[in-house]
Amino acid sequence: MRYKWSFATRAILLLSLLTACGNIEGNLVALRIVKSKSESGKVPQSGDASGMGSVANCNPAPRAAAEFKNIKYQSLSGVADNLQSLDIYAPALSNPCSGVPVIIWVHGGGWMIGDKLNLNSKAEFYRSLGYILVSVNYRLSPDVRVDPSLSESRIKFPDHPNDVGAAVAWVHKNISGYGGNPSARQVLIYRNAFGDSTDVRNLASPKNHVSKESPAFQFARRGDMARKDILSAFSASLQTLGVVTSTIEASALTHEEVNASIGAAGDTVMTPYVRDFMTRVCFPN
Repeated sequence: MRYKWSFATRAILLLSLLTACGNIEGNLVALRIVKSKSESGKVPQSGDASGMGSVANCNPAPRAAAEFKNIKYQSLSGVADNLQSLDIYAPALSNPCSGVPVIIWVHGGGWMIGDKLNLNSKAEFYRSLGYILVSVNYRLSPDVRVDPSLSESRIKFPDHPNDVGAAVAWVHKNISGYGGNPSARQVLIYRNAFGDSTDVRNLASPKNHVSKESPAFQFARRGDMARKDILSAFSASLQTLGVVTSTIEASALTHEEVNASIGAAGDTVMTPYVRDFMTRVCFPN
């Protein structure tokens, strides 16, 4: 069944069906880039969001690495601007009009905590590969450790994936103005966050959206055996349909350490395998 949702809504179903490459555990999502000529786009100055969108004349002059912070991807009444914004980290570009691969990072935190600034070494790591990194904020459910009331009016599914979907839609429309290539293949895209409805939880679960069109996935395998078994079953369901998967053995790391290790100097557990997956599967030469 295909849901007749807006592009922004169907752009992401818990990150499981988002474009071509994903990394589960750290919530990494990569846009599959088709190596065709990018839409033309004006190159904005660092810290300036005025270059959003494509324009007729692109300036091919080389550009230094730059950061563009707190760019709003949507405007919802009563929602703090920071929770509707994204940051862009662009590498040095010899020709900004050529279009480079784009990585979208969706921070973890159980949909309750966290921020787009929590990148550790990722910005420099992905820029070193010649990729643009986009880090996204979204509305957060209340922290049940502080507010256990579970009010019906609280932020909950599908608010979070709808926000991330809106961010992905913004990137697809505007990233050429920052030197990225927007030409992606079709972007399909605990009680507190998802409520008590079994139907809603089934809709939110990645295992119920597996298909031959699912993107390639890279997993970090860690945690107790129950968690590992769930991951193995999900991976097997993808492989049965011919979907490429890759698993990093990260049993020695905590969830936070998996996240922090990507791109960290001297890391041998996560970084080499993430780099290989990106360059070999997501963005092969």
